[in-house]
Amino acid sequence: MERNFEINNDKITRAELTDVQIALREAFVNSIIHADFKIEEGLKITKYHDYFKFENPGILRISQSDFFNGEHSKPRNHFIQEIFRFLNLCERAGTGIPKILKTVKSKSYRYPEIDEKNNTFIFKFGILMK
Repeated sequence: MERNFEINNDKITRAELTDVQIALREAFVNSIIHADFKIEEGLKITKYHDYFKFENPGILRISQSDFFNGEHSKPRNHFIQEIFRFLNLCERAGTGIPKILKTVKSKSYRYPEIDEKNNTFIFKFGILMK
């Protein structure tokens, strides 16, 4: 299915069409900004029929509570974060998860699941409530 898109007035960034697209962008950008690239494993994003699974090397550098509350962030890749901010792909630290949770609430998705296994952070988003 072909989807049309628009470019924002900055002539660089793409205008998102839905809250879900914004939430997915936030999860993707967070995976890159917070990944520990010193670990051999790479980023892995898997699309399932009812959710997306984001896996990145490295574990959380903040508590799970702070993760879900937003406003607190300790990114590993500050330079990448600044590049993404310049391109309007992210804003200030700690705003991505609240945007995702806003979408979760508006779409009646199950609360995102997170896990840390074998020095890997796992984030599941988009699971519909049953």
